[in-house]
Amino acid sequence: MQNDKKWVCVEIPLQATETAVWSTLTNPKLTQRYMYNCQLHSSWEVGSNAIWKEEHSDGTFTTHVRAKVLEFTPYAKLRFTIFHENKEFGACESELKFTILKQDSGVILKIEQGDFSKLPNGIQSYDDCLMGWNYVTRDLSTTIEEFT
Repeated sequence: MQNDKKWVCVEIPLQATETAVWSTLTNPKLTQRYMYNCQLHSSWEVGSNAIWKEEHSDGTFTTHVRAKVLEFTPYAKLRFTIFHENKEFGACESELKFTILKQDSGVILKIEQGDFSKLPNGIQSYDDCLMGWNYVTRDLSTTIEEFT
């Protein structure tokens, strides 16, 4: 696998506060607006579960992504182990990091996910992940800006 496809990295410059970005990343009603209609639920303690789940019109939920919280530094950094279930390759893991970097004007939200060199079919997983984050970016930015 090529070294340049180990980690997906997306940087989003925002005219927003750290508080607005943090709330958008951690509030289930806001995550639902940009993350494929999924709410993110967690107690936010290091080692606790984090679950992205979709709420249906009848009030039931379908879990789409399971994770474990690795780091929780309010208004600065979130880090997870993501557990992938794949019928073809079985269970595997990646790491997801959100870092909020204060700038003179606004912030940069840095999203990193990888290491795809450790995953079966890593190049395809990298490409799919990059496409997913690029898809989410517009709605994520809009949600943050509306919250500001």
